[in-house]
Amino acid sequence: MVSYKFKNKLRWLVPGAKIKRHIIEAGIGFVSVTLSEFLFQENATRIVFFVLGQLLILHGVLSIIARLWRSKPKGMFGTTRADQMYREHKLDSGPKIAAFGGGTGLSSLLRAAKKITSNITAIVTVADNGGNSGVLRKELGILPPGDIRNCVIALSETEHTMDELLNYRFKEGTMAGYCVGNLVLVALSDMQGGFLKGIRSASDVLAVTGQVLPVTLDNVHLIAEMDSGEVIEGEDLVGSAQREHGGYIKRVYLKPEKAAALPQALEAIEEADIITFGPGSLYTSILPNLMVEGVVESIKKSKALKIYITNLMTQPGETEHYDVYQHIKAIEEHAGEKIFDYVIVNNNMEISDELMEKYRLEYAEPVRLSPEQKEKENYNIICENLLENMDSKLRHSIPMLANAINKVYNKHKKSQE
Repeated sequence: MVSYKFKNKLRWLVPGAKIKRHIIEAGIGFVSVTLSEFLFQENATRIVFFVLGQLLILHGVLSIIARLWRSKPKGMFGTTRADQMYREHKLDSGPKIAAFGGGTGLSSLLRAAKKITSNITAIVTVADNGGNSGVLRKELGILPPGDIRNCVIALSETEHTMDELLNYRFKEGTMAGYCVGNLVLVALSDMQGGFLKGIRSASDVLAVTGQVLPVTLDNVHLIAEMDSGEVIEGEDLVGSAQREHGGYIKRVYLKPEKAAALPQALEAIEEADIITFGPGSLYTSILPNLMVEGVVESIKKSKALKIYITNLMTQPGETEHYDVYQHIKAIEEHAGEKIFDYVIVNNNMEISDELMEKYRLEYAEPVRLSPEQKEKENYNIICENLLENMDSKLRHSIPMLANAINKVYNKHKKSQE
């Protein structure tokens, strides 16, 4: 058996760690110095080989020191620099993930994706017109920063205190309700001369893994048509349509309908190894992305593995009484055809009676998958325990979600081989 200490030492030499090349460089320098002493009689040749060797040794050693310094261990990555560099290499060589969504659901997905790869692109809906983001959008003419802020924080390498600061909302006065992170994004966008440049600047400051992109830079609004024929305009109203108007949402679309997709987002779709949808609000976070012109076409053309991750609970006013297949059906009807290779579903229903009652009072229930439907429908359904049962709410477990995505990706790769 190879000891852990020995294996840990070998991690310095993994491809991509950028240590081995400098060791070789210094070794070549040592050989050059040796040759200058024993093989060459001419002073000029000896001096050339000696100086060249010394320079190679110096550059190699300094490069190793610099690499070690840049790879100082972070608490979450273990205790040694070798571990840190090994993990960095593994993440750098991980699959390219393009993740669609918005809100807290996409943030959870991004935190899970960071455990798999550093090649992540979050493609975020920008149809939000409610709350603090809606006010900033109306008063300053900027795209809603809220979901973008959540994704930047999810992909950042900042300390917990910085996360709390960026998510802090003022409680009193004229600034009551305003989020610090939203204001920072607005300020950076103004300073840098554009929303996209502002996002990039915030991402640089917060050491973001991957990139965060709005699906479009157009000023879009979400429209919903109910099964009664009634039309509702505005993301904030669509999210409560069932509660306020009764019936079901028949379809959603954007105004203007010809909103242009961000070219970088389409490029990320084309280059992706994995495309994920959800978890997140069906009609207000996932479908608005698919309504942007060119997005569905690019997804269909992509050779990437396409995964839909279902919500844990239905959403009051939006997807009340929906099961897994009603979620899938709504997405496919808007996309025009089946676009998923796999669907990941939570199968852990061990929820405390107190918490379940709280959700019932809010008209929410678990998103269920019946065995009969699973056998009847032609889908690759992966059932996993994804539940993190907190005291006051349910969330997707980040480690379990990462494990489920990785499992599906490895299964897909084997089937392709």
